[in-house]
Amino acid sequence: MLDIKSTNDKEKASSGSHEIPRPKPPKLEFPALEAEKNYLMIFSIIAVVIVLILGVFFSRYSSTRSEALKTKHQQEQDLLARLNNSSLSDLNKQITDLDKALATSGSQNSAVWSAMFTDLEGVVPKDLKLTNFSLDEANAVKISGESGSYSTVAKLIRSMEDSKRFSNVKLISSSVSDTPDGSKVNFSISLKVSTSSI
Repeated sequence: MLDIKSTNDKEKASSGSHEIPRPKPPKLEFPALEAEKNYLMIFSIIAVVIVLILGVFFSRYSSTRSEALKTKHQQEQDLLARLNNSSLSDLNKQITDLDKALATSGSQNSAVWSAMFTDLEGVVPKDLKLTNFSLDEANAVKISGESGSYSTVAKLIRSMEDSKRFSNVKLISSSVSDTPDGSKVNFSISLKVSTSSI
């Protein structure tokens, strides 16, 4: 048999062409790049969704927190406004006037009145609020206030009667009024302050 290939190779070699046959490059196959791209895309979408959910959550949380702070601030402002209202200023003025009247009273001295306020603090129940003090011409002290019940007012009167500092304790007036917080008892008491127990 005749070898054709070897004859052709001889002819090419004799013809002066030195062409060396080149091997075909191998096909490079990369393992599943498409699958990795899909996983990367899915991961990216999930990450974006998580970031968006967290953004919405923190946005709502901060707005809710902001609203709560605004509400608390408004409540604080309302309380300050109530504290600074004219009735409190009037009460402070009345206390100042009472102090002046007591200081100018020739028969009394400031030690008596300091002791009176100290003793008064000891007999006033915690759920009772004193709103007004006044001194009349006969040196009788008139005290007005508010309470949640008549029993608390009665407790105050009994405590004052049991005290050595107060005498002639009398309930001048009392009434019930309705408020947004419930009903309250408004009262006025007159009393004499003893100077002998100092």
